[in-house]
Amino acid sequence: MRPTPTAGTRSDLDLGALTRSLLRADPEIRDIVLFGSMAYAPELAHDVDVLITTRRKKDIEVYWDATADFPRDVDVLVREPGERVSDSIAASVCAWRAVLHGNGETFREASETMAVPTFEDVRAIFRNGDSMLALAQHETNAATADHGYRTAFGILFDVARNAAQAFLNTDNSRWGELRRALPRPLDQEFHALINTLHVQYSYDGHYPKDRADEEYQRWRVRVAKFVDDLEEGARAGVEEPGVDAAEPQP
Repeated sequence: MRPTPTAGTRSDLDLGALTRSLLRADPEIRDIVLFGSMAYAPELAHDVDVLITTRRKKDIEVYWDATADFPRDVDVLVREPGERVSDSIAASVCAWRAVLHGNGETFREASETMAVPTFEDVRAIFRNGDSMLALAQHETNAATADHGYRTAFGILFDVARNAAQAFLNTDNSRWGELRRALPRPLDQEFHALINTLHVQYSYDGHYPKDRADEEYQRWRVRVAKFVDDLEEGARAGVEEPGVDAAEPQP
């Protein structure tokens, strides 16, 4: 039986042991890259995401067996050199990662194949957030509903991050670098979206539970305006498109 995941920091987990177990299972592995929440917010992460590049893929059960005794759920993605990963995975790897084994060639290939999002792509992401919100609204289990709301707020941040990439015409998804590259006052607005939607609401779960639906809609409007301002600025080629960076009022 798989051990129950426990809370803790990345340093509490023996990632070296995980790496060695994977290498024993598949000696042809070239890269093992840690990405996702364990790479940037280990104290809040519930599982471990690793992207493996190997010369020749084995059956996925081989990798599952290799991670079965790890004291945290491990999601394993396996690719061969030159094999494309989805844009969402590539974005996550490019934003935050730690190379557990190899020279990071996986990161280079992911960044080269990741497409720059368009503003049409950006607005389509809103539907994902709205769908997750609807699921949370009808969920009777409090913990599951909480996960749904946190995910919905996180998706709103994904909209903003992708919009910044579209504005800057870059496949770089590191939100710290995106913020520094944005002109004022858009950089300040993006900073507020990071701190509230990404950190406070999605990862810390400190959103107003008594008015979560209203709060989602409030921030959805704000993110939509951020996207509109970025697209307007991109079309006009201006240095500082306007944006209202005031905090939403309760």
